[in-house]
Amino acid sequence: MRVPRLVLETDDDDAEAPLAGAACVAGRLASWGLTLAEPQSSRKQFVVEPAGSRWQVRDLKSRNGTYLNEERLTETPIPLSHDDAIRVARAASS
Repeated sequence: MRVPRLVLETDDDDAEAPLAGAACVAGRLASWGLTLAEPQSSRKQFVVEPAGSRWQVRDLKSRNGTYLNEERLTETPIPLSHDDAIRVARAASS
């Protein structure tokens, strides 16, 4: 069985975080599950968390916003689908 993963694509490098049953927080702080190098990202930008057999994403009151398929997220969790794109300023993850 394949473990779902969150992939961060940038102009300089790619990074990924496996989603193995626990929430994955993305932000500028290196202690989070996925560190964002984007200067416009917040220390705690967004979280991807399990919801039953699926995954969902929600913004963590970030300053410049988090976008799912170009729609701005709020703190209300939104279910994720395969190949969804999460955008933070110029960085994108899928």
